[in-house]
Amino acid sequence: HKKNMADTTWRLIHLLKSRANPESPVSKFSTGNLETLKLEPEKAGKSLPQALRKFHQENYCSSRMHLVIMRNASIEQQLAAAERSFGSLSSKGCEARPYYDDIPMFSHELGNLGRKFKVHTDGSPQLWLTFPMMSLQGQYKTMPEAYINYALSHYGPGSLKALLKREDLALHYSTMLETTPMSWFRCRKRADPDLLLDPEGCRGIGSNH
Repeated sequence: HKKNMADTTWRLIHLLKSRANPESPVSKFSTGNLETLKLEPEKAGKSLPQALRKFHQENYCSSRMHLVIMRNASIEQQLAAAERSFGSLSSKGCEARPYYDDIPMFSHELGNLGRKFKVHTDGSPQLWLTFPMMSLQGQYKTMPEAYINYALSHYGPGSLKALLKREDLALHYSTMLETTPMSWFRCRKRADPDLLLDPEGCRGIGSNH
């Protein structure tokens, strides 16, 4: 947790996630310290060991896992190895992983779209933009998110990246597509362009252009 708090990128990502719909697992925080994970819950009569056992029982089961094997062996040998290592896992009392496609992370109705936050950093100024997208779970074969990422990252003529470079508005430009912050949940996706601004870009942001 101390390592994460010193990471500007990590802090910015969790700041954006914290503004998501509270009913969506995207809004959950992924790390903590002794105070938040143990001492404060114990004051409220909660037990950390019991909570961990409950989480393990509800999530570490076959119906919530996928197994991928890459090995120089026959199919029969791979299946036998998988059975030896994972055959004891039970799905008893464990429901399939939930979907959250019908729960919007961000929307105008929730009042968490179009918001702007300023965060101090010790490095170069950056501009982060987050675009929530519809669920693409049903299009896993065509992978439309790969096309979106390519379009945002493209550096050819007429591209956004080329324009930012040509106008001296950004020194660096990158994008990130994320399905979910936690492997236990299936949610909608987001696209996060990240711009490392030069002085001209900072002036443009400051003047709301």
